[in-house]
Amino acid sequence: MWQVGQRVKNGEYKILGQLGKPGGFGVTYKALQVSLGRPVAIKRPKQDLQDDPNAEKHVKQFRKEAKQLIQLPKSPHIVSVFDFFDEAGLPSIVMEFVEGKNLFELIKERGRLPEGEAVDYFRQVALALQVIHGAGMVHRDVHPGNIIVKPSGEVVLIDFGLATDIIPTTMSSKHYAHWDFAPYEQRLGAREPTVDIYALSSSLYYCLTGQLSAAAWDRRIIVKEKYQPDPFVSPINLVELTPEINDLICKGTALEAKRRHENIEEWLSMLQEQYKASQPKQKYVNQLPKNQNSLILEKISLQELEYSLIGVNHNIKQRPQERPLAEKPLKVTPKPPYPKRSRLERKDNSSKKKTIVSPQRQVRNKSRSSHSLGLRESVLGVVGILTIGLVSISFGFIFTRISTKVTTLINLPTLNLDKTSIALSAKMRYSKA
Repeated sequence: MWQVGQRVKNGEYKILGQLGKPGGFGVTYKALQVSLGRPVAIKRPKQDLQDDPNAEKHVKQFRKEAKQLIQLPKSPHIVSVFDFFDEAGLPSIVMEFVEGKNLFELIKERGRLPEGEAVDYFRQVALALQVIHGAGMVHRDVHPGNIIVKPSGEVVLIDFGLATDIIPTTMSSKHYAHWDFAPYEQRLGAREPTVDIYALSSSLYYCLTGQLSAAAWDRRIIVKEKYQPDPFVSPINLVELTPEINDLICKGTALEAKRRHENIEEWLSMLQEQYKASQPKQKYVNQLPKNQNSLILEKISLQELEYSLIGVNHNIKQRPQERPLAEKPLKVTPKPPYPKRSRLERKDNSSKKKTIVSPQRQVRNKSRSSHSLGLRESVLGVVGILTIGLVSISFGFIFTRISTKVTTLINLPTLNLDKTSIALSAKMRYSKA
């Protein structure tokens, strides 16, 4: 084990201290590259690897994969590899030292991450894995501890899991991978891209919920050996998430590799759609073409730009030492002269002219006409009612007179008979007397 202040590779690197805790396979140191004066990270196998009978085979594989890492295409989201050397019979790889905090530390300080922030971080990690898988390699150790967030917000994936085939048989209980985030087939030696997809989805699960999902090996035992339901809990049941991100995580953490995304491109495309949806829409015009005597606009909102086009005062700030665009006089096109007409023709035309009425005047005229029409209808209604009343009274009076006359005519003969009988009785009385 290297000590602080120790020089390695002929004094090229000075050990400054150990980074984190030793893993199952190796240990990482912070060092100073003396020739360039820059901090670096040096990773090498643990000293007890030499006790394994297959140590030579493992070291050979380590060197092969370290050279592949050096030849990886450059990416801002992948830790850069600078050098590779042997020291005391063990290989050592020199990598970029990344300033920042890993996601374990970030969540410990702040708690679970907002969805938009987490989506942005894991979009960058997926871009890094896209480069790695495109080079025919697999990271095999993706978890929040290996995802570093720089102060600028840029994310870097570090600490490649170089030791799937390097883990000695005597160290079977000390796996290098973080088994809370690794799929169960990784313990069986799987080296497929679906290994990284599971670990990436499981890490996103942890960052969004602040909780670990059920370990894949435990899920396998419960489902395949105990024949019980899968204990995996969807993240949307723990926190508020969009359904798209929930589906992405659930598919990426499927127990069987064949049910996961086929490749990192598919996983990234699903995440990219949600990332674009979460971004605020651009509401400012940042740059316009510059012409002589032109008005320079700085961050003018679309609404202000619209107002400027229709001539509304919008308080546009002008850049110093710039003159506004000179106002150009309006070009008035003269109307063609009218043909000469006689006085009688002009009178006839003036009588035929139509008065142009403004829209407001038209509305007022319509309201007045409708009001007068309503008043006229009400007056006519009252007059009609009065007329009907007078007619009915007249008919009643006439009917009464007619009925009186008819009754008189009917009773007239009876009255005459009564008069005759009275006269006869009086006459008889007079004769007796």
